Amino acid sequence: MDAYPGKTVVLMDVDCRLRGDIEPVTQIDGDVGIVVIARNVRRRRRWAHWLSVECNSRVVVFRPTEGARAFAQTWADTIERSTVNHDEHSMAWAYLSSPGIHFDYIDQRFSAREIGQIADALIEHDSAHDEARRASRGRFKTLLREFERRVLRTGRTRQSRLKGEMSVLVKASA
Repeated sequence: MDAYPGKTVVLMDVDCRLRGDIEPVTQIDGDVGIVVIARNVRRRRRWAHWLSVECNSRVVVFRPTEGARAFAQTWADTIERSTVNHDEHSMAWAYLSSPGIHFDYIDQRFSAREIGQIADALIEHDSAHDEARRASRGRFKTLLREFERRVLRTGRTRQSRLKGEMSVLVKASA
């Protein structure tokens, strides 16, 4: 904010993709524009339902106001004190502890959800982290299928055969 005095600042993840003009996201009335996502969560018991509300830091809009500056400082302080290494947890706590600051909700088209999640999105998120997670999940599933095929589906009458199959699986995964 100090680098761009008097200007509205849009803080955005580096792995976001712009699909059009994002100028409308800067036209907020409040001090800060944020993305808040609410989900219904069902717990283990069928009768226990929870509402999960989270702040998303992929796109945050700061107007050139004292309220926006105060929120940014509160958020930074909360990150510094946090025992959880996650900026969005700190953002949620900063949001909840900033009653004097006027927040606006960012239109979902500018919310940087995953690619393809919102049809007319102007800002989308293309996470390399998610791709790596999907790839590792795929490797794990392949190893699990190999284990099932080699060990669980074969005859288990001889212990030596089982040991031989396991050593092949270990060599294949190394």
